[in-house]
Parts: sequence; C-alpha cells; structure tokens
Amino acid sequence: MREVIAGFERAGHTVIPLILGGHTLDENVTQVASKKSWKQRLKGLIPSMIWQTLKDFNLLRFDKYAQSQLQELVDQEKPDMIYERGYYLMTSGVKVAQQAKLKHVIEINAPYPEEKVYMEGKSLYLTAGKKAEKVQAQHASLVVVVSSALKDYLVKGTGIDPSKVLVTPNAVDPEKFQDIDRASSRSQLGYRSTDTVIGFVGSIFPYHGVDHLLEAFLALRANDPSLRLLIVGDGETLPAIRQTAGESAYASDITFTGNVNYDQVREYMSAMDMGIMPKSNWYGSPVKIFEYAMMKLAVIAPDNIPCRDVLVDKENGLLIGEEIDDLTSAIALLSADSALRTRLAMAFHQQTLERHTWQSVSDSILSRCSFD
Repeated sequence: MREVIAGFERAGHTVIPLILGGHTLDENVTQVASKKSWKQRLKGLIPSMIWQTLKDFNLLRFDKYAQSQLQELVDQEKPDMIYERGYYLMTSGVKVAQQAKLKHVIEINAPYPEEKVYMEGKSLYLTAGKKAEKVQAQHASLVVVVSSALKDYLVKGTGIDPSKVLVTPNAVDPEKFQDIDRASSRSQLGYRSTDTVIGFVGSIFPYHGVDHLLEAFLALRANDPSLRLLIVGDGETLPAIRQTAGESAYASDITFTGNVNYDQVREYMSAMDMGIMPKSNWYGSPVKIFEYAMMKLAVIAPDNIPCRDVLVDKENGLLIGEEIDDLTSAIALLSADSALRTRLAMAFHQQTLERHTWQSVSDSILSRCSFD
C-alpha cells in the first residue's frame, strides 16, 4: 500500500492516508507482552471456533469505528476517490463511498474467508465474511487483485463483471536494488567463483517448501561438490530444517542467516546464482520472485496461475510441479548451464523493469480511474 500511495503522489495526486491500526507500538512494552500472554492463556481454554467467533465479533465492532473515522475524514477533505486495502468482514469503505457518492477502488489481495479458515480457524461469522466479500466486490468502482487466479475466484464467487477487475501482480522499487559488489558478497560468505549458490529468501513456513529445497540440495550435492545452499529468513519450520541440515554430510555447505534487516537481504541475494520459490499459494503473487529478478538471478517458481501470470517456462524462469523431483531437476538444469541461468535471469530482469515496478502498478490503477 505504501508503494502504491507513493506512485499516486509521484503522478501528482494528493493522498490523505487513514491508518486505523495505529502508528506506533504501545509505550509500555511490558504491559503489551503481559496482555498477549493473558490472551494466549485464555485462548487455550476456549474452543477454537468460539475464540475465532469472538475475534470476528470484535472486528465487526471495529468496522463500525472505521466507518465513523472514514466518514469524518471524507466530510473534512472531500476527496475524489477512496482507495482501500480490503479486509475480511469489513465493509466500512463501501458504505462511506456509497453515502458520499464517491469512486471507490479496493484491493482484494486474498480470498479472505478461505484464508481466515486456513490461517486461524472456523468462525460462526464465516457466512457474514463471504457476504462482506461480495459487497466489497460488487459495490466498488474497481477491484484490484494480484493474480488472475484471484480474479477468477471473485468473478465466480461474487458475480461481478470481469471487466471491473484489474490484475496487477506484485512489484518492486528499482531504486532499492542498486548494483552491489557480487564478488565481495560471495567472498564474505566464503564462496568461490566456481561455486554455484542456490538461494531462498523469505519466511520459512510449511507452505513455502523450504524442506523440499533442502532435500533437493542434499540429493544434488552428493554428485556436485560445487553446490552451496543459502537460506535467508526465519519461521516456524526453520529449527527442524536446521537440524536436518546439521545432521547431513554437507552441513558445511549450507548457510542459514536467520532474520536479517531488509537492507542486508540484497547483499545476500547478490551472492546467489539462482533464487528459489519452492511453493506458493494458489492466489498470491510472490514478491520474492521480482526481487530475485532485480538481482539478476535465475528464478525457479511454482507452476501455478499467479506465477504463470508473469513467468513463461524456459523463457524467463523455470516453473515446477509440487514434487521434490520437479524441484531437483530444475536446480540440476540451472546448475549445469550457466548460460541458461544468465539468459533466464536477464529476460525476467528486463521484464520486471518494464512491467513490474510499483510505479507501473500505480499507473495501471490510475489509468482505470476517471476524475472528470
């Protein structure tokens, strides 16, 4: 959202943000931690569905507060348009836009009711959540989504006109990816010029498939002593992956950075020869593949609709199935062919510069909005 706002402003528009989640952490950090601990203990005593239902009830109450705050801002500033990052159960933006007869553009970045169940659990408000999703989509002037898979989901589930949905995959800010001394980055990590470095950057959760990446690496490393694995990030499954790596015969060829500052991530990526996204969900556009592209890395990504929105197999990346053998074969192909790595990397790098910057996303949205 921050990047889209910046794009609107660079195009000459005035943006007045309304941030309802708060701007800073509570000053009393100890009190916040204690409160969370109390909530966690209470959560353990209440059935999951009841807990999620209570959370959703509070979210609906918050939506009423959001509506009052947004209405006050609209009355004061008299904007030409409301641009909203949509959320599960929340229809305050729709209601205020209708009341004020304003153009309303909404980002819907996930199938919110489905994501709610997957990430948190079922709630008695799920039906209301699906109804809210329909209201958001049907009443907005324009719906912005990150993949054609999500567009199809909304068209089928809410009955909206497909022409009202704009697909804008995630993107990058090229200014944040200035050239970094690749040789220096590799040297600091102990890599030789003859090593082939397989890289992953991101959160490490079961649905990202980093365990598959480790297994593929170990299988290939047995026959190729030049291979190295660099995993940047932290998450739920990292301890188990670290243990497996540590117990392998090639532990010294595997580097885990844990959490790093965002400014350091590019330096780690510059040491890689290829960037891997082993798995991704069916609807999201992985930002990481565009960051890999900006660093001129050959990309391996899942063969799903969001990745096919931007990648063509063997033209600007490699698309793989869900089996470990698919990932292993793709890594083996890139490891053995440096010319292929370079060709794929440069093709996606150029495409990203031309089509997948945050400014191009903002421009695409603005091109669909008339302010006459």
